[in-house]
Amino acid sequence: MACEISRRSTTCPRPRRPSAVRAGLGLAVLAAVLAAGAPARALTLAEIEKDLALSSSEKAQLESGKVVSRTVANSNERELAVGLAVKIDRPPADLAKELLSGLAQRQNPDVLGRGAIKSGDIAEFAGVKLKDAAAAQAYLSVKPGDSLNLSSAEIAAFQALAKQPAAASDPKAAVEGLIRQQLQARYQAYAAKGLAGIAPYARASGEARPDQDLLAATRASKLFAKYAPRMVQLLVDYPKSRPANLDERFQWTLYNANGQRAIVLVQFLALPDGDAWSVAARQYYVSASYNAEQNVMLLVPADEGGTVGIALSRVSTEQVAGFGGSMKRGIGSKMMADTLSGIAARVRQAAGKK
Repeated sequence: MACEISRRSTTCPRPRRPSAVRAGLGLAVLAAVLAAGAPARALTLAEIEKDLALSSSEKAQLESGKVVSRTVANSNERELAVGLAVKIDRPPADLAKELLSGLAQRQNPDVLGRGAIKSGDIAEFAGVKLKDAAAAQAYLSVKPGDSLNLSSAEIAAFQALAKQPAAASDPKAAVEGLIRQQLQARYQAYAAKGLAGIAPYARASGEARPDQDLLAATRASKLFAKYAPRMVQLLVDYPKSRPANLDERFQWTLYNANGQRAIVLVQFLALPDGDAWSVAARQYYVSASYNAEQNVMLLVPADEGGTVGIALSRVSTEQVAGFGGSMKRGIGSKMMADTLSGIAARVRQAAGKK
């Protein structure tokens, strides 16, 4: 999502497109705070349409199975926020399980690889690979900045590796080995401490704090604070509280982010609430292109069967902050909405075939 200052005098450069499944479970996102009413499990499609002040054309879109998208007010200048809603012909419980098992990721050609993290053993990261030798050299010559998201300690480790014989004989293998160790350490720190365990990214001046951006994204989700308070509390307090009926999974994922391979650590969460479900996908580490992402979703039974998916996707990236930020965020959010809408449509089609 990098922007060139020299181009701002004409048009704002195209921000890097946040890969739709970077959202992991970001199939359906909604851009409004619901008015006071019944709990999520009692919502009907008509109530949702009324609370969201959907236009006649938007109602027709949703009821016919098409995706409704809106941009959402960002919680800070580093954030892109998008909302979608979609109706899918599967009950909420089934859909939640399908999403946790990778339904949305299977519909995204930008997903290059993924692997489950269960025990946290280093062998579970064996599939994490760099694109080529040039990518390895970028790590060996890394300095604090925004080209790679690494902590000061992680940068020091790569600088030390660059001086070792292994880096000269097989730099790609040497770098991949250290990357896997650092991913394992980041997973372990997050699993033990939650947001407090996320190491900041070192920048040329100061540091970027994905933990703070994820917390801001959680607190800005007013819809879910009202209708999925247990999920919101879980996202804030994790791992202090784990409801007994929580379905939790961890994963590493490789994405093609406009030609750049990004390595992402993702936490998936799902909680039932009567017949409805709340689902979240938190990207607590991203190696490049953007800083973090969080998607929270309500899966609500539709009156005539199936599910209405309501969710909110927030991406943190420094590339839309500062000079020209408002224009960059507008363009970036529109691109993000278009991409997520396409994924949502394919997810709806795939889920309907089950």
